[in-house]
Amino acid sequence: MEILQQNEKMEVMIRSIGLSELYSAVPRAFHLARFQKGELLTGPTAPLENLLFLAEGSVHIYGLRENGSSFSVYLADQRTILGDFEFLQHTALPFYTEAAEDVLCILLDARHYRRDLEQNVSFLRLLLESLSSKFRLIFFDWKFLSACRGKTPDFPQRTAVRPYDTQHQRRNAKITMQPQSAATRCARSL
Repeated sequence: MEILQQNEKMEVMIRSIGLSELYSAVPRAFHLARFQKGELLTGPTAPLENLLFLAEGSVHIYGLRENGSSFSVYLADQRTILGDFEFLQHTALPFYTEAAEDVLCILLDARHYRRDLEQNVSFLRLLLESLSSKFRLIFFDWKFLSACRGKTPDFPQRTAVRPYDTQHQRRNAKITMQPQSAATRCARSL
């Protein structure tokens, strides 16, 4: 990683990503960082202590199996936030993030400015949007691919406990969910 001098290009990137309000609140927390193709940005043994906002380029997020083979988790490109989960959960993820090409990021110093960031509602909303979009993409990919390829067995019939009922039925009433076939789940996901 190479830290670059703050310049006009960085301010343009900050505006394009939607960080202007946060930048005006704590400008000293922002830096410009460059990663070369193939460089690891983070890994399970090297957790990300800062937040990275991808401004140019893309990164490959992947995991390693016990046998040493890798599996792809996510191909992230511009406007993706790296380190959001680590910032909120104070823990590292078991994945590696590698620059798929030369990458330029806005680096936000989360270690020294954590208190300021935790008090900034627009920043917290930005993290929430980032996490929800990642989960949506990952869940949709898994659900769609596994259901359409017939890779998952039908879900067994199960009983769930409803914590409340809007029709004034008995509290904690048990409801039964019917199993769905893979084809039904695939059709509903489209």
